[in-house]
Amino acid sequence: FRSLLRLDLRNNAIQDGSRLGLLIAGHSQLMRVSLRRNSLSGAAVAALFEGILENVRSGGQLADVDIAWNSLSADSLVAAQAIAAVFKESATLYHCDLSYCSLDAASCGALGAGLRDNHSLYGLHIVGNSATMDADGFLTPLDDVGVASLMQVEEAPGPSGLLFGGVRPGPRALVGACRDHVAVSADDEITGRDALEQKTPCWACEGWVRQEIEWPFDPEEPPLAVWAFTSLDSFRRGLRLHRDEGSDLPRFVAARMVPPKPYRLQVIFQVDSCLKLLPTGEQEQLRHPVEIRLRICEELPELDPDPDQLVCQEGQEGSVAQISEANIIRSDRGHLPPEAKMRRTSFRSVVLDGPDGSVLMPRITESEFQAKAKVIRGPPYWKSWKSETPTALRQALEADWGRCRLDKIIGEYEMEDVKKVLEPDYGLLTCLYRRLSGLDVSGETGFGISQFQVGELFVTAGVCDGGQTKVADLDRFFIAAKVTPPELKKKLVVVNDKTLVRYEFLELFLRLASHHYLSAGAASSMVEAAKLMLGALETEGRRVESEMKDYFQSIWTEAVDDVIKKHADVLAACYKRFSGSKTPPGKQKYMALSEFQSLLDFADAYDAGFQQRYSSLAFRMGMMFQVDESGSSRFQEMTPLEFHHALGAVAFLSLGGASPQIAALLDKLCEKLPAALAASKVSKS
Repeated sequence: FRSLLRLDLRNNAIQDGSRLGLLIAGHSQLMRVSLRRNSLSGAAVAALFEGILENVRSGGQLADVDIAWNSLSADSLVAAQAIAAVFKESATLYHCDLSYCSLDAASCGALGAGLRDNHSLYGLHIVGNSATMDADGFLTPLDDVGVASLMQVEEAPGPSGLLFGGVRPGPRALVGACRDHVAVSADDEITGRDALEQKTPCWACEGWVRQEIEWPFDPEEPPLAVWAFTSLDSFRRGLRLHRDEGSDLPRFVAARMVPPKPYRLQVIFQVDSCLKLLPTGEQEQLRHPVEIRLRICEELPELDPDPDQLVCQEGQEGSVAQISEANIIRSDRGHLPPEAKMRRTSFRSVVLDGPDGSVLMPRITESEFQAKAKVIRGPPYWKSWKSETPTALRQALEADWGRCRLDKIIGEYEMEDVKKVLEPDYGLLTCLYRRLSGLDVSGETGFGISQFQVGELFVTAGVCDGGQTKVADLDRFFIAAKVTPPELKKKLVVVNDKTLVRYEFLELFLRLASHHYLSAGAASSMVEAAKLMLGALETEGRRVESEMKDYFQSIWTEAVDDVIKKHADVLAACYKRFSGSKTPPGKQKYMALSEFQSLLDFADAYDAGFQQRYSSLAFRMGMMFQVDESGSSRFQEMTPLEFHHALGAVAFLSLGGASPQIAALLDKLCEKLPAALAASKVSKS
């Protein structure tokens, strides 16, 4: 049996994959194996593909493996990992049928990882598993993130869905949708396919053909670069065209595999910085305008898009342009009449061109055709951020001071002197307050410092020493600072009956200074007592100030700017979804703390470093400094700019402070947001 070329064991009850694996490992000339409709388990398939891997490593020529309709639900991940190992190493495997094998999303994820750098597997069937495959051979596992991202594409205005790789492609994606399809053809009899199955982007079985795409140009004004975007992937990926040096006709050209007739390929070209159509080619109006992110390359390092097409200008990610028409490219090649389909047996399209021959191979990413180039960066996402200034801090002190009841604490003659002592360090006090008031807060309680947090702060600072100042004294001063005269209460917009707001924290600070230092004789005046109290809190205050400085330095970087701009659409969608429910009528819509916390819950944003108690702190860190936190509620009304900063704070806190990994972690968090949007839709319904 050393010359065994084909092993066909379809429609049996085979359960043992290990012996089959040994058999295959020893036959280097074997080219085709079919074990369709057997009883192989996940463990058995893993053993089978271990043998196939040995065949690959020994120089075997195995090109076609069919294990469809074997239930691998038990041990599916083990099986998928063994299959992925073959995908990674084999350069001869041309076709693999895994249809209806009950592979879950995690197993399909393992397959996708194995396929990532495989450009020789032209035919893969994944129907009937928890994944979809697009027209370029990329797998998307149908976990929450994958479904949400695909739904986002399908629900976006533009071409009507994805024929390949979509969650809900519709009737046109069925095997029997082609009007001249013959359900009992010899090929369908071999594969056991049904007219109601979904079509696959298997270039081999579906008879896909090589379609040339060209852009003729005027030799006097040659373009620098040309890309083609096609309806096969809803115009999401760009195919780079190259100048045809061997042709008498001046043109840029490339080719890709497309379904056979009657498929009509819609094409939009990017010529230098603008979207264009072939003036002499067939054109049609799209149902909805399509938005395309313009590409750059080494020959085209900067973009100068047509203002009439421009939707938005971005930095490293390029600019987004819009067009409402597309060219139509038709091909008669690859079309077989019904009688020819009846005669064919296991028909296979064979692709002979490689990347050098200008044909798009499976799973080729754009980065392999697109050179890295520097683009003039647009304004960073934080450009409109307003940092606290000495003037703003002085105004904040005036606002808080005017609400404190100080007549029995500070003599009239010392009032201005004490205020002047506090002014240079009021940033330290407000920074401490913002940190403590942002911990363990829910959307219902509001921001403020609790009695427990007051005790913890002043015990750590050495003020509550059990001698001159006891815990009972702290409690007494806490209650005293919480007393708000009725006439003042009527004027306030924000009132918190349970915790200290900012001006009440200032009053507590001064009451403690008077008691701990002035009454004990450690200070001769309230001016001196205030200085001593500032000194007691300085260590903790400087630590918190340093943390905030590290926070801004970590998130105000080009890497984080790129992440924010990369996910701009989903961030905008999240802000829109998770804001407004707490906004009073007639006021501009904002995101409240409870809405921000709800988003983090749906996004499963919590981990060992970032616990739920820190969600309100992330919100607080993301908000710009406000002069007044009692006469105005602006300090708790989050804008989109502050929302971006708050998500940066989530990554910062999760990593425990400044880290070069913040951009990567923020990117992962943003990748969870489509799932959060989808989950919130289900929850509301």
